Amino acid sequence: MPAYANFSDLYRASPGRPGRRDTRAGLRAVPGDATLLHLSGLQRVRAGDSAAALDLLRRASRLAPDNARFAYVYAVALHSTGQPGAAMAVLEQALQHLPYAPELLSAAAAFEREAGHTDLANRYLQRYAPSPAGCPDALAVFRERSRTGRCRVSGSPHVTQFSMRRL
Repeated sequence: MPAYANFSDLYRASPGRPGRRDTRAGLRAVPGDATLLHLSGLQRVRAGDSAAALDLLRRASRLAPDNARFAYVYAVALHSTGQPGAAMAVLEQALQHLPYAPELLSAAAAFEREAGHTDLANRYLQRYAPSPAGCPDALAVFRERSRTGRCRVSGSPHVTQFSMRRL
């Protein structure tokens, strides 16, 4: 399985999309593999097929309930397709297994704030700030994310944006 995922990821930007072929081959060999389902879902996002992407991301998230990244990506995909209630349900369910996952807490806080639920957003933030794996400047990160929809964490080159366009 790792070989399929690695080849697929390596070639994802190549012309002719050989990465998609590798992922499909991997899913035929190991049909219930959460990593390959997640990767295939991301490929469907990039191809603009949000319906197929949501199905694949949902399946991956359910097969690996202890993988915060899978739940986070699925929730962002739901939110980006106009399903904020479903996105929050995914985050809440994932937070039952992973109560201090920074990406889950920050997404939940941002989604609640966007919906005008400042008190709920603050509750997620309070859990996020002191989390062992959390960023020491969680409040600044959240404020920037909420203001711009993206955040550059100090010392990190990664930009997170709550949109399927960036997954």
